[in-house]
Amino acid sequence: FVIASLGAAWSSTAPAFVAFRLLQAVGASAMLVATFATVRDVYANRPEGVVIYGLFSSMLAFVPALGPIAGTLIGEFLGWQAIFITLAILAMLALLNAGFRWHETRPLDQVKTRRSVLPIFASPAFWVYTVGFSAGMGTYFVFFSTAPRVLIGQAEYSEIGF
Repeated sequence: FVIASLGAAWSSTAPAFVAFRLLQAVGASAMLVATFATVRDVYANRPEGVVIYGLFSSMLAFVPALGPIAGTLIGEFLGWQAIFITLAILAMLALLNAGFRWHETRPLDQVKTRRSVLPIFASPAFWVYTVGFSAGMGTYFVFFSTAPRVLIGQAEYSEIGF
């Protein structure tokens, strides 16, 4: 994510920028999965796990709304490259923090097994949840990505006003 963010900031062509953005998405997804997996490992059988998952869900709903606001302010005052440099710096700080404080959460006494993912992909329940969640999140992100264009382009809001 850090390297992809810096690559996006310093890219000089559209294909390079898109490629770095795709890598950035992969890195962001990996961070999200690792965080949720850690919470599941630590809080799966504890009552406060529900609260933690609720907070994570709130963050997932809040960040797509906050990100464009922060990005607009950073871009307006420091240039668009500063958005990606800021993301890289924040991710590097998070990585340093995690490196010192994020220990392995899988129990040591657990037997190491290697399971196939094929039964998961063969499960109808997996596909119902995956497609449903993907459709919901896709709709959510389409709204957040098109709302600025409509309100800035059609309703003539300023970027800061939006």
